[in-house]
Amino acid sequence: MFLIICLFCCGNASASDELDEERFLSEIQRALELYEDGRTDAAVRMIDEASDTYLHTNWSYYVSGYIISYMGEDERALPHFDRALEVDPAYARAWYYKGKSLSHLGRTQEAETCFLRAEELDPRYEVPWTDKWPVCVIFRNMMPIYIVLTFGLLGIYIIKREHLLRR
Repeated sequence: MFLIICLFCCGNASASDELDEERFLSEIQRALELYEDGRTDAAVRMIDEASDTYLHTNWSYYVSGYIISYMGEDERALPHFDRALEVDPAYARAWYYKGKSLSHLGRTQEAETCFLRAEELDPRYEVPWTDKWPVCVIFRNMMPIYIVLTFGLLGIYIIKREHLLRR
């Protein structure tokens, strides 16, 4: 009798997990539809609620954070990555995408720490070259750098020209 009850309970837990996963994915799909309709705030709220209501796994928190980051709400995605890492601190994918969100927010040192942790856990998650310190600074500031270099070279040219004309 005890064995039958255990099997019944285990079977229900598994079915319950599958049902939660279906509900979670259904909510995510509805949130993506809201996002496509231009209702990003409502979509993010729906993902937050789905994340709080269903599954509570590192995967569900990571998916929530990833989709919210995809919607351009990196600041709001960070708590989801943090919750995924609370469940499993060795979840390289969550470390990597947390780093991507931090990088998008301009928090490069924190991002690099996350990238290095992800790479340490799984070598497939190496630090993307576009998020390395000098490269990301150059790309984000390309126009000001171009202007400074242009005026700098122009200034050098004028100074040299004046120097040659005075001879």
